[in-house]
Amino acid sequence: MNTGLTHIFGKHGAGRDGHPHQGERPDLEMFRGMRHDHVTGLSNRHGFGEALERRLTAGHPTALVLIDIDQFSTINAVIGHRQGDQILLAIADRLRGLHADHTHIARLGDDEFGLLLDATHGLQAVEAAVLHLLRTLTQPLAAGLDEVTASSSLGVALTPTHALDAEGLIRAATAALTRVKAAGGGSWRVFDPHHDIAQQARTQMKADLQAAIQAGEIVPYYQPIIDLQTGRMLSLEVLARWHHHERAPIPPDIFIPLAEEMDLETPLTTSLMRRVLADQHDWPPHLTFAFNLSPGQMRDVISLIRNPPAWPEGHLDPRRMEIEIAAVALGEEADAARDVMAELQSHGTRVVLDDFGTGTANITQLRQLPFDRVKIDRSFILDIAHDPRAEACVRGMLTLGQSLNIDMVAEAIETQENANLLAGLGCRFGQGYLFSRPVPSEEVASLCHRYA
Repeated sequence: MNTGLTHIFGKHGAGRDGHPHQGERPDLEMFRGMRHDHVTGLSNRHGFGEALERRLTAGHPTALVLIDIDQFSTINAVIGHRQGDQILLAIADRLRGLHADHTHIARLGDDEFGLLLDATHGLQAVEAAVLHLLRTLTQPLAAGLDEVTASSSLGVALTPTHALDAEGLIRAATAALTRVKAAGGGSWRVFDPHHDIAQQARTQMKADLQAAIQAGEIVPYYQPIIDLQTGRMLSLEVLARWHHHERAPIPPDIFIPLAEEMDLETPLTTSLMRRVLADQHDWPPHLTFAFNLSPGQMRDVISLIRNPPAWPEGHLDPRRMEIEIAAVALGEEADAARDVMAELQSHGTRVVLDDFGTGTANITQLRQLPFDRVKIDRSFILDIAHDPRAEACVRGMLTLGQSLNIDMVAEAIETQENANLLAGLGCRFGQGYLFSRPVPSEEVASLCHRYA
């Protein structure tokens, strides 16, 4: 006996096509049409919501399982909608056959199904049922004369563990399903409240980030780059710092990737450039400012140089700008970057290769692209005084830079011993905590005095 059918359609029963038996009252047929899916005969979203509310009102421990058929739109496009409907019917039949009393099944959308399971016996029993369900759904499905294999993604949430009301339970199961889909689908996951909290915080931070850029909350901090031979400060690297109006400062390794994800890199950099313009009026005119950009942002800088914005602060002289590009960010974009670099350099802007020594294509990049400076990655500098292999690597990099007529900059200099060793090896420039940590604009004047 298919008790799942009895539960869904009531004691009057229904045919396998989901339509009422002959002789039922027209008003009942209309009622079913409002609460059932016309393709599968299962409950629709409206009927499913009512069933969930009834269970929660009665206090029954319930597991909500949301099922998404992976890539169903692609399958539909390949085999056609008629056969696609046959797949949906086959899935519906499998769902009916899997579960007995106290289970409610629904088609919630084009490729989405939902189950309400009895959770009286706890999470372990629910997980076993869901795993069995996933295995059953991955077996080939009949579509006319053909068979189609379609994977599924499942998100699971339980009362009262994850929520006490219908809205909270649906939100929890949806969050679990979203994580499965983001990981590539074809699996299942029970809601993790800790991840939900983190996701909510991430969503809020995204909204805050956009507002922070517009409000000028993200400000430049400056770290000096020193001529190791003369002790004079020649440049300042510009680093973004977010002083949140309500929270503790947000570390850049958190908000910079968010800005990249949201395509806010250029608005952020433009905002920083404008602040640098306002800050630098009383600083020595020989100082240059180094901005960390992605290869794609270099074109935006060219646009700013060609058509300077009408800022009250004026515009930043391109001859006082340095653009730092991370070695790993270049990837296969070297050819595209060459012309952009050439135009920047034609305006007097220096282009710097950052994090040299990381990745696999650095030597090729030096051969292909006309960098003005190269920064040796910190991993080679930190232990250079006590690691002969690190010293040998740095010595080789400096010799290479000398041969190519490229100035080399050592990052992460933290001790005078390292600074003296690097200067003795012929390294021209250095940067690190020995000279200064990144500082706000009001502390730059003292750096100018210290390294005049």
